[in-house]
Amino acid sequence: MVGKSTAAQLFVARLVVVLAVVLVLLGLAWHGFSAEVNQRIWHDIAERPG
Repeated sequence: MVGKSTAAQLFVARLVVVLAVVLVLLGLAWHGFSAEVNQRIWHDIAERPG
């Protein structure tokens, strides 16, 4: 797509970002975040870069 974004497209994009942040924060509040989880996440990222 070439050209300016419409107001509806910008709204949907912002809505998706806000919902993603809210869901991540709710997940952290619900399940917590430990050093083990942090290590596992970074290990998985390094092991599977593709």
